[in-house]
Amino acid sequence: MKLGRFVIDSHVHAQRFAAGPALAAATGEEAERNPWEQLSHTMGGLTPYDNSERLIYDMDCYGVDRCVLLPAFGMTNELNAEIVARHPDRFVAVCNAQAYLRRVAEGEEEWSIAGVCAELDRLLCTGNYAGIGRRRRRCPIRRAPTGW
Repeated sequence: MKLGRFVIDSHVHAQRFAAGPALAAATGEEAERNPWEQLSHTMGGLTPYDNSERLIYDMDCYGVDRCVLLPAFGMTNELNAEIVARHPDRFVAVCNAQAYLRRVAEGEEEWSIAGVCAELDRLLCTGNYAGIGRRRRRCPIRRAPTGW
């Protein structure tokens, strides 16, 4: 870090999906989709992995001091918290109500704003998260994405 300058990237995903093999194996209707649509359908069934070492390399190359980690489509709050625990000087994480929304999508719970707030409160009370990340405007989720 240079004196007088501290660069923060406020929207970063440190989790990635190894989608290549699944995309290459797509057949039939799935193979006919446009590439972005095919990728979005494939990612729901994949497990994210920690890509923070590559991200730190990029941060160093471009002079970024700290990043705010956001969970997104299939990424987890928990993996972001693990990344922050390993690199507290480089990352902070925000959370969203993923686990609750997943239970709603799978029909295990009925959606309510109280349920969302309770899940966020549970996460924020851990001290692992600096705030609440954004969520798509459409709530509740009407169906579980493929692979949940």
